[in-house]
Amino acid sequence: MLLDLPEDALRSVALHLEAPDVLSLLSTHKDFQEPIGRSATFWGQLLARDFDLAAGSIAENTSPRQEYLTKAYVDHLPAARWYPIRRRPVSVSAREGHLACVLPGPDNEQRVVITGGYSDDDEVYMMRVPSKSKTNNTVQTWSWESLMPGNSRPSFTYGASLNALDATTMKDGCHVARAIRFGGFQAGGYSNEVNQVWLMTARSEKVDDKNSPNPLPRSTSVSWDLIQTTNPQCGAPRAYHTATLIAGRYLVILGGMMWRESILSEAILDTQTWTWITDPITSFGNDKPSGRHGHSVILDSRRNRLLLFGGGSGTDLLRSGKDNSEVWELKMNDDWETNLKLPWTWSKIHNDTCTQSEIDEDENENGEEADGNSDTTMQTTRSSPPLPPAEALCIGRCHHGIKVTPNTAVFLFGSGRPSTNGVIGYDLRNDCFLRPRISGPLPVPRFSGVAVYLESEGYLMTHGGYSSQQSDCIDDLSILDLAPFVKRDFTVLPVDTGRRPHREITNDDAQNGRINRGYGGNMFEQHQFLTQIVSLTRGGLVTPAELEELLASRGIVSNNGVVVLGEGGDYDNDDDDDDDEYYVEE
Repeated sequence: MLLDLPEDALRSVALHLEAPDVLSLLSTHKDFQEPIGRSATFWGQLLARDFDLAAGSIAENTSPRQEYLTKAYVDHLPAARWYPIRRRPVSVSAREGHLACVLPGPDNEQRVVITGGYSDDDEVYMMRVPSKSKTNNTVQTWSWESLMPGNSRPSFTYGASLNALDATTMKDGCHVARAIRFGGFQAGGYSNEVNQVWLMTARSEKVDDKNSPNPLPRSTSVSWDLIQTTNPQCGAPRAYHTATLIAGRYLVILGGMMWRESILSEAILDTQTWTWITDPITSFGNDKPSGRHGHSVILDSRRNRLLLFGGGSGTDLLRSGKDNSEVWELKMNDDWETNLKLPWTWSKIHNDTCTQSEIDEDENENGEEADGNSDTTMQTTRSSPPLPPAEALCIGRCHHGIKVTPNTAVFLFGSGRPSTNGVIGYDLRNDCFLRPRISGPLPVPRFSGVAVYLESEGYLMTHGGYSSQQSDCIDDLSILDLAPFVKRDFTVLPVDTGRRPHREITNDDAQNGRINRGYGGNMFEQHQFLTQIVSLTRGGLVTPAELEELLASRGIVSNNGVVVLGEGGDYDNDDDDDDDEYYVEE
């Protein structure tokens, strides 16, 4: 019956379907492929409908069909695949609490910026992601460069935020992109929080050489300037907060950590006038999120709201407070893109984590596991919060929360007790979580690293962070392909094919990590504690008798100089049983 319809009518029918249904329609009969499956106009109409991207705005060597399929898979998120990247030539050192953003570059490039954090390195690392070539089909590799700021360097800080602002091209061809840094701690031990505003400017100058037959690469420089703001008392000092740019102008600051507590303390900075808004941001007396740090905020522009996910309480990242897995909505005025009207209103969408007994009960009622997905469709298993403990770690403190399409966000890593290497998604249309099927070698669990999304490519890039299981900072770089079913070859960076995968963090791991946050009952904190004690013992600073007494006070058993952590403490993920014991010479 459908085959008898004229092409225009058939295309109209297909344009009223969601992405999975469009693919199902095209797969039902080969005769559908000719009138609509191979029509660039049809795929361009789908791009405009779902992603506000017209076919004429994509690179000539990328078909509208390929572009739409990539974005549709990211939007529905049935699967994702990890690619570990070789540590060389990448030279960004191990660190946590650092900064990253994506700047628009010249010639439609994307430029990933990584800088700062708990490190004495002042350089700005920039990775150039070329646009898809309009003149040839060759794959252009991504390249790194390190840039030392040319003027005054910003003060040392960690736990700050970095947001890309506007980009312009000057009359002389110089491309100028800017990013704003706010807040952070300026001293160790989570202390000396600030509300400083720094502006980073990246300038890409054209290199003139009339004798060269080919265009020369641009020369790039970066500089920092400390901005003096009006009404600075309205922007409380903090670190590990969120900063979300809305309407291309207003920086919305929510939550964060101070040396004495975690706070909510909403604030808005007008980046055109550098003025903090003095009006109340939210309704007085309205139920609000508790003070928290290391959360994430997603701008859901299609539904006129900000969504706050998870985070933690307390005054440090490891030894105080607890993680949250709540989801809150901050409803804005409908015309916020052109006219900011305050106050806005908070409301809670989802509650906190469920228990293992609730998970088992839910699985028994449904008669199946909750993580089953098809390898060949866009259908994704969805779950209503509260989340199981292992998944809740992905929105625990210092996770990454990134909007990847107008309707979908991705959350990965996070939580200090224990850290996770998990990935979950969130459907903004239905306010439910997504469970993509993950392949590729799992990275080291961590939190407090950086992650950015390369929209034109469909790749999410992560670097660094701190792993509480390993009690150390990490220097690795990984790529998460959010559309692996498109079957693209990732060749733009050197893949480390020898990287050993780490095991997935389970519900048992998550629940054990949340029991008794003192040294005696928390397995990975025992590892951290014992590492310090072994160092003291080997240095002759602790006698065997003193060691026995100290271990006994923490509920840790020692037998003939061998400290046994007991069952369930294999957080090192390397299948080496020797690492589960600490040998101390007596």
